[in-house]
Amino acid sequence: MIPLPERQQIVHWVDEANAAGARRHKACELLGIAPRSLQRWRQPGEYIASESTFYRVLRDAKQLKHRQASRPATARHKPKALQATAPNQLYSWDITYLPTTIKGVFFYLYLFMDLYSRKIVGWQIYEQESSEWAAEILHDIAQREGIDRDQVALHSDNGGPMKGATMLATLQALGIMPSFSRPAVSNDNPYSESLFKTLKYRPEYPGKPFSSAYGANIRTSRMILLSEDIADDLFVQ
Repeated sequence: MIPLPERQQIVHWVDEANAAGARRHKACELLGIAPRSLQRWRQPGEYIASESTFYRVLRDAKQLKHRQASRPATARHKPKALQATAPNQLYSWDITYLPTTIKGVFFYLYLFMDLYSRKIVGWQIYEQESSEWAAEILHDIAQREGIDRDQVALHSDNGGPMKGATMLATLQALGIMPSFSRPAVSNDNPYSESLFKTLKYRPEYPGKPFSSAYGANIRTSRMILLSEDIADDLFVQ
């Protein structure tokens, strides 16, 4: 680092050379300095510490925090492992798109599955994604299956209907423990994803888009019944 008195002397020499007709960048080149260094030396200011020293001081004062407009990064932890030893202990649910004859418009299949028996305990098709619709299906499942409080855990991804206020309030009212996947990690909810793929790759799945919600319900119910028969066979074995 060049001491302050030497910097002032170099600035004086460059100014003299420039006044005599020499180009500033040539004078800097002859003295072995960069023109930007000369420009910085002309600015008033006092050197206090290096950049690394400033960061150390800020870190010691606990002032090194996220200062960008974006949200700060948060640690993501793998969901707690859940295990079912009998039916009606652990459910998984998700929503999948069903194409329609109108491009960009879909029907939405809500489907709840018992992970132990692979039984589809509830499903419905709606024309939109909504936590209110999901909550209604869950109410019906709880009554039909005779679920007691603190009996069932329900796993899903982090979609809007899954974490909507109505759905969360319903879970709390029914005494069902919620479990969520990590954001953008589909492997945390593999059973529902696998079931949807099996459903859509069955020979019975129509090759053309659905023209109405009624038709989608009829065709989907047939495929779900076939899937339940297969699950029953696997469960018995």
